[in-house]
Amino acid sequence: MSPPSYQLRGIGEPAADMKPFRTLQYHNILPLIDDDTRTHLVPPSGFAQTLNMEQTRMVMRRNHALALCRLQPIELLPLTYGNEFNAPELIEDLKVLAAVGDFCLKKNVERHAEVAAVVSEEALKYLPLTNRHVRNGERQLRYTADGKPQNDAVAPVAFAGEAIAWQRKVLSEFGAPVDYLLAEDLANHPGDYKFYIFLDPWSCDAKFLEAVKALQQKNTTLLWLYVPGWIAEGRADVGNMAALTGIAFRKVDAVPEAVVTLPDGGWTGVVGEPLKPAFAPVAADGVNMLGMYRGTDIPGLAEWRKGEARQIFCGAYKLSADFLRLLAREAKVHLYQTADDPMEANQALFMLHAATPGRKHITLSHVADVLDVFNRKIIARNVTEFEFESPLFDSRLFYYGSDAAELLEVVR
Repeated sequence: MSPPSYQLRGIGEPAADMKPFRTLQYHNILPLIDDDTRTHLVPPSGFAQTLNMEQTRMVMRRNHALALCRLQPIELLPLTYGNEFNAPELIEDLKVLAAVGDFCLKKNVERHAEVAAVVSEEALKYLPLTNRHVRNGERQLRYTADGKPQNDAVAPVAFAGEAIAWQRKVLSEFGAPVDYLLAEDLANHPGDYKFYIFLDPWSCDAKFLEAVKALQQKNTTLLWLYVPGWIAEGRADVGNMAALTGIAFRKVDAVPEAVVTLPDGGWTGVVGEPLKPAFAPVAADGVNMLGMYRGTDIPGLAEWRKGEARQIFCGAYKLSADFLRLLAREAKVHLYQTADDPMEANQALFMLHAATPGRKHITLSHVADVLDVFNRKIIARNVTEFEFESPLFDSRLFYYGSDAAELLEVVR
């Protein structure tokens, strides 16, 4: 069990989980979320505390709708004063959420994410011991207890923060549901995904190599970040990278920025942060160079095939939403939305938490009637797309299916 990440739980942000929840589910372990939101009902306490009833409702709706979409259990954990959720409005929302959960259980609603983010526990021990923080140009909106906005610069821990923890933000926003898998269990439970993203793949043992070789025989896309397979049997060597990926790499002492250019003229990475060392794919038949480390003529983005799988190397370790959408579309992944709002979905539920106000366009995975759960209203029938107007920070949960009217009678 774990609470939503303290880094990414504020209003307008995703409720980022701290664990590889899908791997736990594969082992019949309940990946419990402790909702310990500091609400407006308690004295000032920090940790992205909500300011008023509206914010509290939107954050709680987001957190619990996300859990429903992921088929995860969630509990209330009033950690600071004990009365964080003691309000009629919140209790009413919780009753609705419980009714939706019961309905989905009876209907055997499933989750079939097409994207997996793979995180290695073993690789974490090779991270640098540093508390240096980097500013990448992004901003994070938070509020003081008296309601004053703080438009702070995002400043994660160098490398580790950008490569792992903060990736959860963009992975929640680019438009498709993402399952989180533990690399050490990939051989036993690889799942069946169209797109695998290896966030920290720099450590490789025989079991992981076996798992990857099996994936390479499937019609899927594998995205490798920074330095795939560099460390094996306690030795760091580019030869290990070739054994894992199927192509040769060379080590470069440094490049000016951990940024690579994209084929469409865009870029992905960490602006202004030198990359020491960097790694570049070696030119060879079948290796298509797609982009360079910005400001250099050194390849930093490449694609190739091994077996049935398309493989992509990105030397920059931070992903952009546009880059993820490009690769997801090419992998035939279904995108529900493209507006960079935090979202989640399964085969019958779709949740969106509005990081920006305005009209939202949603594309469903199949033809359905659509129920706006909290507003208790059927808003579309027999559609694959729908739109709605969203205020800033609004949290919406939609049920989509031929039985949407049946659920409406339950939650009325």
